[in-house]
Amino acid sequence: MKAESRFNNKGQSILEILIALGVLVMGVSAAVFLFTSSQSLIIDANLSQQAVSLSRQNLEIARQTGQQNFNALSSSSSTENGFLKELIVESVDADTKKITSRASWQTGLSKIQKRELITLLTDWRSVVALGASSGGSGGSPPSGNWGSPRTLASADLGPGNEGTDIEVKGQYAYLTSVASNVSKPDLFVFNVSDPASPQLVSQTDFGIKGFNNLNISRNYLYAVSPSDSQEFWIIDISNPAAPTAASYLNLSDSSDGLSVFYKNNFAYVGRKSGAPQEFVVIDVSNSFNPQYYSGATGVGTEINDIFVYNNRAYLGTEENSNSMTIIDVSNPASPALIGSLNLGEHVYGVYVKSESAVYVGGKTKFYIADATNPASVNVIGSIATGDKVQDVATAGNLAFLATANSNKEFQVMDISTSTSPTLYSYLNFPQSATGVDYLNNIIFLSVRSNDALRIITSQ
Repeated sequence: MKAESRFNNKGQSILEILIALGVLVMGVSAAVFLFTSSQSLIIDANLSQQAVSLSRQNLEIARQTGQQNFNALSSSSSTENGFLKELIVESVDADTKKITSRASWQTGLSKIQKRELITLLTDWRSVVALGASSGGSGGSPPSGNWGSPRTLASADLGPGNEGTDIEVKGQYAYLTSVASNVSKPDLFVFNVSDPASPQLVSQTDFGIKGFNNLNISRNYLYAVSPSDSQEFWIIDISNPAAPTAASYLNLSDSSDGLSVFYKNNFAYVGRKSGAPQEFVVIDVSNSFNPQYYSGATGVGTEINDIFVYNNRAYLGTEENSNSMTIIDVSNPASPALIGSLNLGEHVYGVYVKSESAVYVGGKTKFYIADATNPASVNVIGSIATGDKVQDVATAGNLAFLATANSNKEFQVMDISTSTSPTLYSYLNFPQSATGVDYLNNIIFLSVRSNDALRIITSQ
């Protein structure tokens, strides 16, 4: 009995040791697993943090590139410290791009991990500088005392040149002119980074008698000319010191080009009366090979100004009963008349802030109209200007007018109450004002004289 008891006790001790060893092994394994998992999580977190940091850096570089040259934004990829960095650029519309910045890496299990940041970038220069033909109203709102405007500076284009239109983009002002001598410059570019001291950086002769109107988008200037066989022009202004002709287009017959507006790869051109189609749509998706796209009949008179807002083109015309004509351009291949406004006088300037706030420069008055229903456009308010309003720009509660009034060529209107706009202030120049653009509390005016550039601000 004693021997058997000793054997059982011995067997029981061995079993207890084995169980204890098993528990110990399991505990150690669990500890090792937890330690390894913890280390893996820490590594993954660090890699993820690095990936986000690389994505953010790449996105910031894209922002800086876009600010300097929006057209230079393009997709790219590179590697850094085991990460694949990708920048994916997709166009949303003419002035907006979707930017995806992605950083990816491979784990030990050959699994791809990635982190990405997405944003939309806008070509703010194109948006801010809407242009003279579109009534530029960019940058900061009006400030100071516009009840007493002052001339900061002026610039002379030389004898024989008369300013016809002006538009500001970035730190440059682009001024077109006409002259009887074909050898005179047609386009002048000024550096206006210091508005009190504009510097002429280029004056270019394109071998024609000048340009009547211009509109700018990105690195191209779209202009219309009185020259037969070269009525429409596209000019590359990527280097303001040396603008170059990208292309020109001969429109049917010899009717002058009078007005132009660019939007979404199309240029909308207004012509002098007598043309088979006074309103013409041109495909400019290829700047070096513009193509006639469509036209509208039924306008019946020359088109002095064009403003395209949403899917409508608002035309200022020489027809008293259809002073402002509205055309549906939702399908540029088939523009269609959808409404008009009878003011009993010609219209020379149009600026559209919204469909219910359309600013119209007539032969004797400045009008504010509601075109929500294009079939029934209503005049909300008006004020006499003493002569024709040749261009309009708005900013805040003010409208800035370029007029032919011999004593009040530049007029400032208070439009805070749309039913009763009032004359706020004015300036007198030797000749009529032809174009106006606004940027950051500064007015840029073109004048029909050789002393054609006027820069104005508040007191």
